[in-house]
Amino acid sequence: MADMTVASTKNYNLNSNQFVKGERVTGEDKVPVVLFPLGVPNFKTAVDRAIE
Repeated sequence: MADMTVASTKNYNLNSNQFVKGERVTGEDKVPVVLFPLGVPNFKTAVDRAIE
């Protein structure tokens, strides 16, 4: 879990005039748990989903 001001997995020039400030978003990456986790949640996937 993380609370960030700016996060991206893509290259983006923050100094450009095309920066658009939007509302706060969330992204999740889950794995099923049946007696034990069946995978590892991925931070990059969660950030990509929030950007979408």
